[in-house]
Amino acid sequence: MKKYRYKIFINPNLDFELVPINQVTDLDYYAFLKKEKEKNLTQFLFTSKLTINLLVQFMKEEFLRITQIELYDKDENMSEKIFEILNNYKNKNISENQLHNELDYLEDDYSIDIKKVKVISDVGNHGSLTFYVNGIFENMDPDYWNKLLISNLETAWK
Repeated sequence: MKKYRYKIFINPNLDFELVPINQVTDLDYYAFLKKEKEKNLTQFLFTSKLTINLLVQFMKEEFLRITQIELYDKDENMSEKIFEILNNYKNKNISENQLHNELDYLEDDYSIDIKKVKVISDVGNHGSLTFYVNGIFENMDPDYWNKLLISNLETAWK
């Protein structure tokens, strides 16, 4: 399957815009950002707080499963603890308030502790969705994942 890459931006109306970046190389990346800024688009970044809110939204979907959480400090114990808390929430062993209380030290609008998250769907053959703190995400089925990501992101961002 082909992998599709996008960068999330916010337009002046505060709507999300997904810009394909399959052709953007590392060398062209900052020129690309400048070009999008000239179109009045603002880069979107996944802060730790927003990422946790998005993961909570994903956990509400019966058919979605988080398969990887990579932290910037490479702390496997902490990644496993986050998985455990999220699974306890998905299995209804803890409430959403309890989840937020347990992850309170990570939920910050000014931190980017969570570097990368990978999600798969147990329904259909859609491949996976991987999103990064810098607002880039990749998937193999844009018709499926792009809509799902944006609808959950709109709820998580409120």
